[in-house]
Amino acid sequence: MQDFAYFKSLYPAACKQMQLCVEAVCDELEYEGSPIYDEYPDPLQFRLLCRRIFDKASEDEEKPGAWMADLIQVMACQEILRRRTEYRSR
Repeated sequence: MQDFAYFKSLYPAACKQMQLCVEAVCDELEYEGSPIYDEYPDPLQFRLLCRRIFDKASEDEEKPGAWMADLIQVMACQEILRRRTEYRSR
């Protein structure tokens, strides 16, 4: 996990801010039985999660673009995968 933290520190400033939004929304889903721990997370629920992140991240953006939604989806996948790996190792 140190590798993950190190590489996260190399993110550009805008991505670091977006990562904080990703983590904040995922923190809300950090509980036993959460859908992020389903063996096969529901695609619709994942899109809704990404939409919540997008809404949170775009509060400070003047004109959020499609690139932002795509990046959020990738970052959310990465964050959920990290949390699932930690969860399974407990």
